[in-house]
Amino acid sequence: MEGIKKRFLLLLLVVALMAASSFSSLVSATLHKVGGNSFWNPGVNYTEWASHDRFIVGDYLSFRYQKGMYSLFRVNESSYNTCSTQDAIANLTTSSGRIVVLLNDTGHYYFICGNGFCFGGMKMSLLVLERESEESPSPSPTPNGSPSSLSKGLSRAFQVSFLLVVGFLVALPW
Repeated sequence: MEGIKKRFLLLLLVVALMAASSFSSLVSATLHKVGGNSFWNPGVNYTEWASHDRFIVGDYLSFRYQKGMYSLFRVNESSYNTCSTQDAIANLTTSSGRIVVLLNDTGHYYFICGNGFCFGGMKMSLLVLERESEESPSPSPTPNGSPSSLSKGLSRAFQVSFLLVVGFLVALPW
């Protein structure tokens, strides 16, 4: 009878850990601080900045800028190339100078600043990729204000811990 209890508890523990592992993979979105410590300001090559990161569906972009001075528009490729806000997909300008944008689809995203600053380089193009399985290698973080992959690291650490616990329990004499 005692052996059945141990096996049942082991099975229960395995199921609970597998459920927790599945949940942790769902919460691995990254918050990208646009421009790093330079934020959304003139004098930053944002497309260059974006080229050092990997953007995945479900990630977020955090824009911070001087309110009243700068603006933020999501535009199509043509408007990006001509710095036009006329046919903007969305005016994302806020009175607070801060906004977080969800990257909810794969494909190219284009952002520009109105008020003429786009012509001075205040624009950004980036590619959003489909989320991959947890087994895929994750990119290493970059030093220019890029997000850490803490959530993915924690998920991996949890998986390793899970395997160690299961291995230990299996090795216990029944």
